[in-house]
Amino acid sequence: MEVSIPKKNAETFRYKESTDLMMAELPLQKDIYESKTVSCKNSRVGYGEGLFLKRSIKAKTVVAFYNGIRLAGMEPDDIPWEDRSYRIMVGDNCRMDIPV
Repeated sequence: MEVSIPKKNAETFRYKESTDLMMAELPLQKDIYESKTVSCKNSRVGYGEGLFLKRSIKAKTVVAFYNGIRLAGMEPDDIPWEDRSYRIMVGDNCRMDIPV
């Protein structure tokens, strides 16, 4: 593990759990680990953008973190799969959504 002394003007990273109103305090702040590991660019598979590795990694290595707005309860049955397929369940009674 490499440890270094932070620069005077360096941004501080800290964890703050998302809520139903806030995804992050600084949603556009780049994660140092992710910026070395993955990039987001246009995908040739499916629609829109995809997440791509920047370097070789070992199996079972975390490559990125997922965050979003926390929505209470299970997914309503009347929402089409296309509109919710990317959401992730968090615990037994919460799901995570990424606002447009």
